[in-house]
Amino acid sequence: MLFTDAEGAGMHCEMLNRFLANRRTLDWQGGTIRLETRSAAV
Repeated sequence: MLFTDAEGAGMHCEMLNRFLANRRTLDWQGGTIRLETRSAAV
């Protein structure tokens, strides 16, 4: 997961914009769980 300086990454991490990091992580997790659930149902 990449973050830009404008998004609060400044240097090497996203610590200045923890909200965005959490949102991206949970969006990814939600998509992964949905994909696994759909695959298992088929």
